[in-house]
Amino acid sequence: MDSKITEDQLIVARYPLLYEDRDASIQESLIPFGLEIRPGWFPLVDSLSCALEKEIRIYKEEYPDANCARCHCPKKDHYGCLSWTPGKCLAVKKVGKYHSWKYRHFKFKPAFLATLLTTIFYFARRVKNKILDTLFYKYETCYCEKYRHPHPRASQVKEKFGTLRFYMTHTTDKMDKLIGEAEKLSEVTCENCGEPGTLRQDGWWRTLCDKCEEKK
Repeated sequence: MDSKITEDQLIVARYPLLYEDRDASIQESLIPFGLEIRPGWFPLVDSLSCALEKEIRIYKEEYPDANCARCHCPKKDHYGCLSWTPGKCLAVKKVGKYHSWKYRHFKFKPAFLATLLTTIFYFARRVKNKILDTLFYKYETCYCEKYRHPHPRASQVKEKFGTLRFYMTHTTDKMDKLIGEAEKLSEVTCENCGEPGTLRQDGWWRTLCDKCEEKK
């Protein structure tokens, strides 16, 4: 085995659904920074990841045709929706030309004119006037290039106040229970070597065993 491969990379490779955002932009997720924990907790995170991966597979089986996580359009609107890898979304969306009713988004600077246009825009939506509808709305093809199932994903794994913190995009009750148990277990597991430890504070919260505390 390549000596350059770290425990972090091995865990991510074992559970592709859970860590699917590993190569995503940091604007979308914090998991690209890696598992921000010490070596003693890697077995704990590995066990938790295994359990979460199984729950994600169950989730995908229960909701196989869930709306796309990127564009929120139905799966049937994506090209090749019956294939294993549905592609670009073909939906046509009705999009507002103005992103907000606040007058600063209008090209007109005078406040009274902006207020008037805002009021007209509001009532135009209420009565669904076809003429004003064409003025305030436009139709665009969906921007989504590939269907993505909205299953739960890890968004950040780190240490905080001496204990494990495992964050996800969203969870089920079973996932919350698994994460809670792992976080409690981290309070009695040395973060350096994995042996039984206790939560200590000397200006910085750490969970360490007696030997690691003496070395520190």
